[in-house]
Amino acid sequence: MIRSTKHSLKYANSKKKSDVIRFLSNYRAALQEYVDFIWYNPIIQNNKLILDIQNNKLNSISYIDYNCISLSTKLSARSLSSAATQACGIVSGVIRRKSKYLYIANKLLEENDMFGFNRIKQKLDKIKINKPIIGNNVKAELSSKLIDFQFDKTSFDCFIRLKSLGDDYSHIKLPIKLTEQDHKWNNGKLLGSILLSENTVDFRYDSKTPELKTQGITVGADTGVNAIITLSDRQSPKITDIHGYSFSSILEKLARKKRGSKAFGRTQDHRKNFINWSINQLNLSDIKQVNLEHVSNLFYKHNTSAKLKRFTNSLIEEKITRYLEEAGVQLVLKSSAYKSQRCSNCGMVHYLNRKGKLFKCRSCGYVEDADYNSAINNSFELPRIPEWVVSQKLNRKSGFYWKLNGLFDKDGQELRVPDSQIK
Repeated sequence: MIRSTKHSLKYANSKKKSDVIRFLSNYRAALQEYVDFIWYNPIIQNNKLILDIQNNKLNSISYIDYNCISLSTKLSARSLSSAATQACGIVSGVIRRKSKYLYIANKLLEENDMFGFNRIKQKLDKIKINKPIIGNNVKAELSSKLIDFQFDKTSFDCFIRLKSLGDDYSHIKLPIKLTEQDHKWNNGKLLGSILLSENTVDFRYDSKTPELKTQGITVGADTGVNAIITLSDRQSPKITDIHGYSFSSILEKLARKKRGSKAFGRTQDHRKNFINWSINQLNLSDIKQVNLEHVSNLFYKHNTSAKLKRFTNSLIEEKITRYLEEAGVQLVLKSSAYKSQRCSNCGMVHYLNRKGKLFKCRSCGYVEDADYNSAINNSFELPRIPEWVVSQKLNRKSGFYWKLNGLFDKDGQELRVPDSQIK
């Protein structure tokens, strides 16, 4: 598993910082040139068309020849090679989602499944991909050809020597102090590449992934705005930290900041640090598997507050994934559909069952914390909800029972596909 650590460049003198800033300015300009080239030109490798974004030929690429375009720059060939490779990664990340749907659409077309193809095509038509713009917040991913690590036991733990940057640059030697995280991951291999910004440098370690546990319990997990995560074994991190901040108050603070401002960036970091602090409180000693609700497009096409728009389930999911991986705990992602509306006691699904933090079943009267109820539902291996049930919006009518052995109406009869849905 790959883990990274961040280090401040505050120990470097003003001359070295000035050299770093000047290098990054030219590097980002070259990076944008390579992104533009990949975006607007067919990429052919070994006489085979690999990528042509303008004509929806979307495949990930890992490299291009840095000589594919002529740049007026004093950057070295090694610097340009790093920029070209990083540009490939940036573009591949942008097109990944649409590429996945294109692959599925082509498979369905080969199988002559026109119903499935038309559904995927509708999703494809809604996916808009925009050319990446390289801003001042983009870190330079420098390969090992540009880096020397020099470990020292005097005033600093380590020096990073940036070399072969270009004709206009001398070698830049940056002093670094290692962190607790470096000592945590130093049993693995320190990778030669780094991520460099004006104020920080990121190291990366390739550490051995622990074997998955075979003993323990399986729990469900639910994420939320108030309690970042709730487990079905009743575990939930503290709501506030020692400074009195909660996840909710940080989201409110972030909603007041101007997007792109320094204050916005600092509050984003605060949000991420709070998520990390919260997840680190979980005790996984008796747990072998966590079933986590996977939420995507949470507020898509919904009118919602500025605060809730700052809720980021992806950051929570990323942290949980890393934390479980380090503990050897299996992670299983579950669909979140109807989990918050289902009674974990009797199985009744109705949208009025949940109101805010309170869950009260309209069928059996079961009352519980809404997050805990959802976590219990995620711990179960429930059957898949058919598409026709979703389209009929049965949860907003009389409701239905979602049991381990199937779906039933309020009279206990198994739900059947309506004749209008059979084609």
